[in-house]
Amino acid sequence: MSPSTRYIIVSGISCGVLSMVYFLSLVCHIPFLILIPLVLAGIFLLFRWSMKGFPEAADSKKIPYLYLSYLLFFAGMTLIVYTAWDVDEKYGGWDAWCFWNLHARYMAGGANLWRNLFLNQFADHTDYPLLLPGFNGFFMRLFHGRGTLYIPYVLGFWSAMAIPVLLFLESVKKNILVAAIVFFLLARDGFFILNGISQYADLPLAFFFLCALISLNYARENGKYLALCAVSLGCCMWTKNEGAVLSVVFILFNLRLFFSKSVMKPIVAGFILPLFVFILFKIGYAPQNDLASGLNRDVFMQVFDGSRYQIIYKSFSYHISTHFVYCAICFVLYVLLCLIQRKWPERQFFMLLTCMATYLLIYLLSTQNLQWHLETSLARLMIQLMPSIMYVISQRFSGLHLQRSKQFS
Repeated sequence: MSPSTRYIIVSGISCGVLSMVYFLSLVCHIPFLILIPLVLAGIFLLFRWSMKGFPEAADSKKIPYLYLSYLLFFAGMTLIVYTAWDVDEKYGGWDAWCFWNLHARYMAGGANLWRNLFLNQFADHTDYPLLLPGFNGFFMRLFHGRGTLYIPYVLGFWSAMAIPVLLFLESVKKNILVAAIVFFLLARDGFFILNGISQYADLPLAFFFLCALISLNYARENGKYLALCAVSLGCCMWTKNEGAVLSVVFILFNLRLFFSKSVMKPIVAGFILPLFVFILFKIGYAPQNDLASGLNRDVFMQVFDGSRYQIIYKSFSYHISTHFVYCAICFVLYVLLCLIQRKWPERQFFMLLTCMATYLLIYLLSTQNLQWHLETSLARLMIQLMPSIMYVISQRFSGLHLQRSKQFS
């Protein structure tokens, strides 16, 4: 893993850890003036830890087409800004000002006021984890509310930039053409960028899940990458309820590794804080999830209702053709490449398919109006997995190298 990739991952993790520590400070009534130096010291130590003890990337001194890669990077970043300008939402989308930023304002109120967010019973989901509200609430409180509009926007825009940059960095040293294609596809994707600057939690969740996937691929180099993988999964759980689903599927597909005694120490070190905070929030404060509370025999019988499958399939097909055409094309090309090479897809590929199938199963069991539920959430659930799908596909295609004919070589 290159230092640039590692710093981006650690930067995102720092946001998650800050949110967790701030939540604990509210629970324990720690004075804010004491918390600030503790947070700064913790972030400093985290970055210092990320700079030492990691092996140097094997190809860090051999960057082909160095100046071209710089040019592509700056062109891609410019395109992201241009795309964001086209789809800009100053105050964010519905979920931003009705859930995430509203909860952040409660958390900015301090230890005596933050629990009032649970008093909202109408058109709110107070069982949602608090990574975004905790991070935004900390800085709203730090700046005395003057950054109310800017802080959530900056975090959302950062996640919209960080994902394409990670995909670019992970491919550029292997295949600059593949890296450029993936980078510019996401940089020009208005729906993808919109989900970031709308200040929703779906793109941060996509970021953390991608970080876990990338970190796991470097686990053989150093056990510290397993710690990064574990804390990234923990941040997924602390971001949205769906993050817990993704984390469970991720662990099940890597069960032997995660429960191996030889690597237990870094995994436990990565999981201990986010898992403790998540359990404390769910058991001690959050109300029961509406889906979980509504499960009964009649709901489970919906699995045998063929009409629900048709509704889900039509909605899934619609969103693929509307928002994820290039992702679908890359998916088909990936499958064709596997057939041509006569090799099975990577385990990560099957893991991502399982994550999507699990999401669709949840819709089968939904107690809400199914058509409404799909229209309001399916596209955002799909975008949580899209960056990881593009990562797996790009890594497979990055191994392809065009061979010149001998007569021209």
